[in-house]
Amino acid sequence: GEPLEIRKKGIEEVIEYIQAQFKGIDLGYDKLIIAYEPVWAIGTGVSASEEEIKETHLKLRELTSKPLLYGGSVKLNNIENILKIENVDGVLVGSASLDVDNFIQMIEKLK
Repeated sequence: GEPLEIRKKGIEEVIEYIQAQFKGIDLGYDKLIIAYEPVWAIGTGVSASEEEIKETHLKLRELTSKPLLYGGSVKLNNIENILKIENVDGVLVGSASLDVDNFIQMIEKLK
């Protein structure tokens, strides 16, 4: 993902930044899974807006057909909405998984 200063420049800058991160990665690898996690959302408790996630995953889908996960402050109160966003194939849960009861509730919401 991108730092906040890149996000503020717009989606084209975000995608350009992410594409640079793909250098040296075999995008044709059969078992490749891509996790998009904005740097500015890591450990901050702030998640990208649903519109930002949708827009970014749409652009990423144009680059690859591999599974796309969203990470970045995925929590009990937002996991369902994030997973409803087009082109989001799953989530990458970080610190919210450290509380076992909370993590179990997240999983149970998805049944």
